[in-house]
Amino acid sequence: MNGQWIGSYSGTNTGTLVVDLDDVGSHYAGVVFVYDNNPGNPRTFALVQIPKGQTTSSMQIGLSHMERGSGLVLTSESLAQKFPGVQMPTHADTEWEITQNQISLKWGTDIGTNGTGWMIKSEGQNPSLVIPPSDVRTWEEFKKFVLTLEPYRFVFRGHEKSTWRLRTAFHRTGRASLMKFMGQDVPALHRHLSGLTTHHFNLNDPFDYAAFLIWHSITDTRHRYWIGRIHHLWLRISHSRTYGKTT
Repeated sequence: MNGQWIGSYSGTNTGTLVVDLDDVGSHYAGVVFVYDNNPGNPRTFALVQIPKGQTTSSMQIGLSHMERGSGLVLTSESLAQKFPGVQMPTHADTEWEITQNQISLKWGTDIGTNGTGWMIKSEGQNPSLVIPPSDVRTWEEFKKFVLTLEPYRFVFRGHEKSTWRLRTAFHRTGRASLMKFMGQDVPALHRHLSGLTTHHFNLNDPFDYAAFLIWHSITDTRHRYWIGRIHHLWLRISHSRTYGKTT
């Protein structure tokens, strides 16, 4: 069950559902994101813990909200300031139905909104279905090949193995929850490495946050998957973010 699950929802609002789950031994822990189709509403997310070995589960979860573009978590004060007149829920009663291939989710909130959604597991961990051209062996052959493709349609990234899908090294470790990465891994790494640098990286500053992870990825190749978090850094510092799935 660990991994990324992606789907859609409908109800009071409509949009996209994404659940990132890590196997932490006795249960699965992670975060569920609700991406509302209404651009006038912020993103909503919640930390969840799902017991193992159960096909149904009911739980009340606390809801937090995230600013579109910057990805910053909003306090109640900043939520009221940035989204005047928009009432957002603080918690939801949820019902989960879990099968091997699908998660169904229903919820009702403290302000009377509700929704029903479903998600299927990302196939990002499976071998790529794309077959590389057998006649492309050199850089010059690659440049000639890409010039035959439709402009601005495809993205290429170098991989160690041709069977890997387009995903970060972080996700290839089998992990999924980026909130856990931010909340536990980055501060732990910061504590261990701060004494080794002449510059103090302030993790509350988006640019220092980005510089810290880039510096570490360059200086310690054993943990190169940290560079895979660059796309999250742009979530924090870019004002024109577009959502992408790691499949």
